[in-house]
Amino acid sequence: MMRIHEIINEDKDYTKTKNKVVNSYSNALTGVHTVSGTSDRFYDLYRLGLKVAEADGVHPLKTGQESWAGRNNVISPYTQEEAQMMKHAYKANNLLWTDKLSPNTKNKSKESEDVYVVSPVASLDWKKKRS
Repeated sequence: MMRIHEIINEDKDYTKTKNKVVNSYSNALTGVHTVSGTSDRFYDLYRLGLKVAEADGVHPLKTGQESWAGRNNVISPYTQEEAQMMKHAYKANNLLWTDKLSPNTKNKSKESEDVYVVSPVASLDWKKKRS
């Protein structure tokens, strides 16, 4: 019951604490960092997580390079029809968009050459023993 009580009322004393960590929390926590980034907090935390995974805590890291998508949302229509549907939706919502890759006109995905297209276990005898 005590733990649920802490979760439910964590903002109860906001007017008294003026955006400071409550004493009972600061006693329990070993450290608290607040990070200001862009308006896309999810992407900021994603990029931060990538750099934390790369860090060793001793050597400084190189400045992070953004992916080809940058801070843009990515939508991947699979067919020409889906691409047209998205274009109509963008226009209806007055959204700016860029077509980075045209959809595959054959409506088939193209596997990379190093992807196995035949299952290595499809013809194994273990399946016959189970039946």
